[in-house]
Amino acid sequence: SGVEEFIYLIKNAQLVVTDSFHGTIFSILMNIPFIVLSRKENNKLLDMNSRIETLLELFGYQDRYIVNGKCNLSEDEILHMDFSDVKAIQEREIERSTAYMKKALNLE
Repeated sequence: SGVEEFIYLIKNAQLVVTDSFHGTIFSILMNIPFIVLSRKENNKLLDMNSRIETLLELFGYQDRYIVNGKCNLSEDEILHMDFSDVKAIQEREIERSTAYMKKALNLE
């Protein structure tokens, strides 16, 4: 699917099951319940999982990361997420990255 269809599908989903960073972040920003499956290749977790893990930790959604098929969430917990802190975390990270860029570019 193209970008527009990808975003449309996430925005209109009741639940997103993904193994991608972009599927995860768009689900968070659009307040769509999700779970993330770890990617494996030749029975090894792929290194790209680290940025998903970092993202989930930032927003406090580590319990949504399914490794080796183990999920400790109930069906109700999977389908009903608390997104109340997302906007504040997003704003804090925008401020933090803006300050970093200003400092890096000597704009302060």
